[in-house]
Amino acid sequence: MANTCIYEFIPVDKKYSSLEEGYGCIIPGYSTVTPVIRGTLTDKMKPYYLYASTYDEEVRLKTVTICENQKVNVDELKSPNSYSIIENGDELNYRFELPDVLVPTHYFSPAYHEYEPLIAYISAANEKNALNESGKCITKLALYGEPRITVVKNPYESNADGTAKKGGSYRTAQVQVGWFPINVSGAAKKVDKITLSGKIKRSNESTYKPTNVTTKLVKTDTDASGWVTSTYDVTVAVNKSYTHSFALYASDGLGGDGVSHMFFQSAFKLFDFRVTGRGFALGKPSERDAFECDLDLVVTKGAEFKRETVFRGPVRGHRNGVVITGIEIAKNSVLMDSTRFPGAKYIFELALPRDMVGEQVDEKWLPELYPEKICSELYPICALETNTESGLYEQSANDIYLKVYLTSEPKEDIRINCKFTKSMSLEAQNAVGGN
Repeated sequence: MANTCIYEFIPVDKKYSSLEEGYGCIIPGYSTVTPVIRGTLTDKMKPYYLYASTYDEEVRLKTVTICENQKVNVDELKSPNSYSIIENGDELNYRFELPDVLVPTHYFSPAYHEYEPLIAYISAANEKNALNESGKCITKLALYGEPRITVVKNPYESNADGTAKKGGSYRTAQVQVGWFPINVSGAAKKVDKITLSGKIKRSNESTYKPTNVTTKLVKTDTDASGWVTSTYDVTVAVNKSYTHSFALYASDGLGGDGVSHMFFQSAFKLFDFRVTGRGFALGKPSERDAFECDLDLVVTKGAEFKRETVFRGPVRGHRNGVVITGIEIAKNSVLMDSTRFPGAKYIFELALPRDMVGEQVDEKWLPELYPEKICSELYPICALETNTESGLYEQSANDIYLKVYLTSEPKEDIRINCKFTKSMSLEAQNAVGGN
């Protein structure tokens, strides 16, 4: 008879995992479990070692030594007495309970929602780390992740029913919402639908307010893992005299909301004077005591700026080696775990087109972050690199990846001015008069 090694999760919380009060299954990110390693060792006379992977207090993967040369390491167990070793002839039947852990939401591949396996193995040999028998976690996990929103058609002017109309009083966008249904027979709770809601603010307002959202389901697709992708047309009423920032939320009733931020353009006006008499706009209604322009600007003569000039979006043909753009990390933005820097638990990553300034941006450009206000969650290091780190994006030679690291999840939306500075060669520096 061969050695056996079985690794499983035993759920211990009622709120999420129990049939009577919860969802009747183990849900990554929510369920608390006791990891259990059990099996049979066929030759009890040999020295044996037992190892297992589990999670630490910060829900990071680690490997622990449970037995070493037949000696039990009780410090790694749930309690000093949470194990049993029973002799049965020449065999040993063993069972060890590790400390309770929260099952994390962590995927190798967001496209296929594959859960990272936990492994245990027992070694019955005369040397340490010699593998005899191993076992992956046999517990079936709900491949749950919080809803995610992707905008597939940018907002356009429309009627109330979503029909495109130039100068319409509504804005319509098409989005895809990814979510995971949980429906266990006999369970008290289920995840069987998605709810969309919205908040909006005008350009002259500082806070978002709830707004009515009209949704039209276009189609629904389900992949082999059980994840559902629902495509919706989303329509929102606006005041045409203002630009708007809109936040769309997707909730499945279990955990945090997925969120997507959109920008709604105001109606077109060739020119407009502000009622205060101190503002003027081209191509849009006047909304500020300033000169605003929403038309393409072609400058055929030289231009001189007396004060600092900030560019908050991609600027094509901007050749002086500096680009400034605005980014926002919302409270419910998708953050991935990171172990790259000590104390930086999370990464927020954006895929940027390499040609965003009319030339190829590479990792030699220096990124700098300037948050609009002091933010303790931001880690003091960011990166601009050619390889994706978070796993949220398909690797593309046409993109470069901005990586913002955080020490904790943000308590409120973080607005950041991101400055990219082009590094110059020594030859280029000398050509313009030195460094």
